[in-house]
Amino acid sequence: MEQEPVVGGPMPPAWMDLYQAVLIHQLLVRKTKPLSAIKIAVPIRQLAPVAGETPPWAVTPVQIQQAYNATLEGQVSGKVALDFATMVRNVIDRQKLADIPSLARYCEPYATKNALAAQQQADAVRNRQNAHGGRKSLRRSLAERKSASKLPDERAFWERVRIVFTETPMSFSDAIRFAAFKVQIIMGFRIGEAALLPLDWKRWREYLDADGRPAGEHGGFSRSLGVPHQSSLRRNPRQC
Repeated sequence: MEQEPVVGGPMPPAWMDLYQAVLIHQLLVRKTKPLSAIKIAVPIRQLAPVAGETPPWAVTPVQIQQAYNATLEGQVSGKVALDFATMVRNVIDRQKLADIPSLARYCEPYATKNALAAQQQADAVRNRQNAHGGRKSLRRSLAERKSASKLPDERAFWERVRIVFTETPMSFSDAIRFAAFKVQIIMGFRIGEAALLPLDWKRWREYLDADGRPAGEHGGFSRSLGVPHQSSLRRNPRQC
């Protein structure tokens, strides 16, 4: 675009104030986790170099589009660009921080091949996120797999089962991976949940009737084994 190279350095004071204000608002007012707060605040640092000496309240549509395209082509998945557009919509537009309203509408790709291809990838990510929990996420049949793009095909899955349960690990690292895969296959854990299992993972529970005798004597279960783990989708630990 025949512009001067961006010189590395700290953000201007006005942009630094906005960056810190967004972090404080997310942490102390919204009560979000630090990682989520940084996710909202990082786009401020992506917009500041494009704006230069222009303060946040005077940012222009041209600068918004330029910063959006920089984030759009800077990552293949398009997730960074979506986060940038979310920041413009929820922080700058919703809080009415800029003189020009509705700046999020200028988060559009340039008419170049790379920008349009990156936008298609970002749209695919957005559609997948919006479909979660909606009508589009409902399966039409029991054989249809939910989020099939994230899962291996049937042949690859059974090949993994064969490897981890029949092959001999070649190294200590392989043995750790095999153990983690076994837990995931049997329990359905996510990788983060399997990695955080405690060393003393066994939790036995006894079941007795009203007279204090094992429930198995009456056709029930006298004992069950539980695995305590920290769910990645909940704050409190649960027992499976």
